[in-house]
Amino acid sequence: MLPSINNLSLVFCVAMWCAWIPAQAQNDTAKTLLLLNGNEIVVSDFTDDSAADLKYVYDKNQFKRRKIRLREGRKSGLYFDAPMTEKARKVPVVAVQGSTPREEAFAVIHPSGETRYFFEPDSLLGYSLEEMESFVYGQRDAMYTVRGKGWFWGGMGVGLAAGYLLETSVFSLAVPPLVAIGARIPVVHVKSEYISDARFFNDADYASGFATRARAKNTLEALKGSAIGTALGILVFVLVDNN
Repeated sequence: MLPSINNLSLVFCVAMWCAWIPAQAQNDTAKTLLLLNGNEIVVSDFTDDSAADLKYVYDKNQFKRRKIRLREGRKSGLYFDAPMTEKARKVPVVAVQGSTPREEAFAVIHPSGETRYFFEPDSLLGYSLEEMESFVYGQRDAMYTVRGKGWFWGGMGVGLAAGYLLETSVFSLAVPPLVAIGARIPVVHVKSEYISDARFFNDADYASGFATRARAKNTLEALKGSAIGTALGILVFVLVDNN
């Protein structure tokens, strides 16, 4: 007895449904979007359309949650596996639509470890895929480990002294930029505990990426600290001068 048309249609629909479920589940699985500047975004509903920007859904509070976890993790030297604290858990999930220009993305990494690269080697830049991967991960690791607080407090001290000694001179305005420039001069040394993967030990491209991000952080912290210090120094001078 031949199966009826209705039975064949039912079998076909069930087969299509079974094929759709794993595909949809894979699409909804959280992935990590790694950008060329080292930033990471955990995304879902990721759309990879070569003719448009990369589109996805992401929790915009994930960065706040990550900051809280890092603050606690640093106390124990856990830069990359910081535990989920109670304070971090209390941060609500706020899912929003997002997009990233394709040229700003390096790769998207699936939970299985499968990686889809967007970076294309550029003969002008001179970076191969492997070299750029090391550079990007160097930037990422610096983002997790470098705080630049030494430069902040040092800059504040220099600014405080300079603001007071220069009194209300216009030259005091040059102090923060000069301190910030100074923060870019020292050689950045990558500590072993700052490296997330052993394959990056003694990797020049990784060290270059790490130094790039570290100097940017140190420069920003030095600028903020010296600006605050200079303002306080001028304020102290004015108060002392008027008494």
